[in-house]
Amino acid sequence: MPKLASYFADHGLKIFSVASQMDERIFSACAEAGVSTIRIMPDISHEEGYLKSVDRLRINLEKVITLCEKYRVKAGIQLQKAAAR
Repeated sequence: MPKLASYFADHGLKIFSVASQMDERIFSACAEAGVSTIRIMPDISHEEGYLKSVDRLRINLEKVITLCEKYRVKAGIQLQKAAAR
């Protein structure tokens, strides 16, 4: 990603955010490339249900807070409600 961000910068463009997973290597790459925000769309499981999926997400976000602080990158979370069956 740093190489791509550099190429874009050479052409007057800046990457402001990326859509990706809650993975430390992504946070590290964004920090190195100067990308300030990672957009995350967590899985909402039909089997698990919306509320249990959100509870699972909250637990995982505690880990993401540490990554955000370590790499100085923000995480934008977009939830999508599970479709009714």
